[in-house]
Formats: sequence, structure tokens, C-alpha cells
Amino acid sequence: MKGGLLIVLLGLLSGRCFGQFPALMYDSKHAVWEDSVGTIKKIASPYGKNLKVVYKNGQKRKILKSGLWGFRDRSGKLYRLYDNKAMRVLRQSDLIKYAYKQPGTHHFSWRYSTDLDSPVVRTKRKARHLSL
Repeated sequence: MKGGLLIVLLGLLSGRCFGQFPALMYDSKHAVWEDSVGTIKKIASPYGKNLKVVYKNGQKRKILKSGLWGFRDRSGKLYRLYDNKAMRVLRQSDLIKYAYKQPGTHHFSWRYSTDLDSPVVRTKRKARHLSL
């Protein structure tokens, strides 16, 4: 009985622990799953100047990208918003690597930064130079 209850409890909590809920990020360290409107269900429209946030209660809201650091989608993928572009964070080692999809194409561009809060540049060399 106790084992079954523990498994159910872990299953309910694991969604938030492993990033399975979409979240807005106002800085690189803190994710927000809920706000004054409700719990976030979906974040859409990564192109343009706004993100469309859909809440579990059915309400929708547009949020300016310029006021956010980034967001996490339903599958747990982290995106940084830089110059009104949604860039997926791919790797976090000595350099941060981002994938940026050109709107209307299937072409990806790579971008780099020294950490999650430093400027995003086109080349690894420039990112390393900025960190000196």
C-alpha cells in the first residue's frame, strides 16, 4: 500500500521536477509555471515580438519577448530569447551552443555565448574573445 502511494506521488511530482510543464523565464535561473492568470498549458508563436501563452483555464495572453529571458516548452526544451529570436539551448559546457531556425525555412544557424546571460554571437572564437 505504501509503495503504491509513493509511486503515485512521485508520478505526480515528476512533471515539474523534470521540466514537463511549459514555463516562462524572466531570468536564466528561475522558471515560472503559474502567474496571476493561472497555470501555463502551452507557449506558442516563437516568431514575432510576442509569445502567446495559453493557460489551463482556457485564457490566453500575449507577452512581449523583450520582457523575458526565455521559456521552456512542454517537452522540457529550453529556449533563450535574444534579439526577438527564440534560440534553443543545446549544450552547456565551456560555451553555450544555440540552434536558431530561420523563419520560413528548414535551415538552422548556430550561435554561441560564454554563459546563459552573456551576449549571443555567431562564432565560437568571438564568444571566447568576449569572455576575456
